[in-house]
Amino acid sequence: MPKLRYLTAGESHGRCLVAIIEGLPAGLKIDRMAVNNDLARRQQGYCCGSRMRIEPDEVDILSGIRKDETIGSPLALYVANKYFKIDRLPPVPMQPDTGVGAGILKYDRQDGRDILERASARETAMRVAVGAVCKLLLKEIGVEVAGHVVALGPVQANTAGMIFAQILERCEASEVCCADLDAGQKMLAAIDEAKVNGDTLGGMFEVVAAGLPVGLGSHAQWDRKLDANIARAVMSIQAVKGVEFGIGFEGGMSNGQLQIVRAEMKPISTTIKPLPATDIQTGQEVKTEVERFDVCAVPAAAVVGEAVVAIELATVILDKFGGDSVGELKHNVASYRTVCQQRQVS
Repeated sequence: MPKLRYLTAGESHGRCLVAIIEGLPAGLKIDRMAVNNDLARRQQGYCCGSRMRIEPDEVDILSGIRKDETIGSPLALYVANKYFKIDRLPPVPMQPDTGVGAGILKYDRQDGRDILERASARETAMRVAVGAVCKLLLKEIGVEVAGHVVALGPVQANTAGMIFAQILERCEASEVCCADLDAGQKMLAAIDEAKVNGDTLGGMFEVVAAGLPVGLGSHAQWDRKLDANIARAVMSIQAVKGVEFGIGFEGGMSNGQLQIVRAEMKPISTTIKPLPATDIQTGQEVKTEVERFDVCAVPAAAVVGEAVVAIELATVILDKFGGDSVGELKHNVASYRTVCQQRQVS
């Protein structure tokens, strides 16, 4: 069993979202502002929906912390849904050949909302919160992770030759989390056009990790391959349909170079134009109701991708180096880096 693990719970329009992280070493400084900043990054952007703007997410830490430091016990995170209304929402008809229809049949429900509420990308807010905590842990040993948009609709970004720090800085100045600022302006125009047409856009995001030690993961068994575990985590993000890897891996292990992961995201299936559906009680054809309209979720998905990659990296680092305290972990990593450097120059 991995040393680090987590679970999330909560529905899109329920009272709250929660997460429990188990296995964090004691002595990790928890910067609530950093966690809330990542939650805000997931919500902000040129193409976000109205709910993102009116309901800013803020984390509360319920347990596992004292004087802003972890104490070795499970960390419980809480994000309130300020406008929860799950019991007052209208029923959702079955949508044939979709996950809603499959979920209605699987769980023997009469209302597709019972499926949609948890399947919603709203749950990724907690994965971003967990990932933000893991990024704080990674920073302690000199590892950084950044997600950015490299394609949106028909527009392709050009980030060739950019160093990690440039990607971070330029993304902060972009409304679509794109390090190529010229391409970012074209992405804004593509979003405007899609919105006028009542359509949605997909795209591609990239996650880059810098400062990784050599040898995270293993070639020895299929479920220990680092790239395979990262691919599973990224593929679990709603609407992601493909993952590819650049440099930074060899035989399922990190090789000390920049780790680059790219993910392809399909256009959002919820559009402003009602879609065909079936009333499960009457069997009659109906149209879906439009609750909100997001033109594109690729910039938000880049933040979620950054989070889930950070979680996988923190997990494999704790598995390899152990440590019940941050001090012990840092000592173990530093000793290993020294040994690796000595072997490489000898």
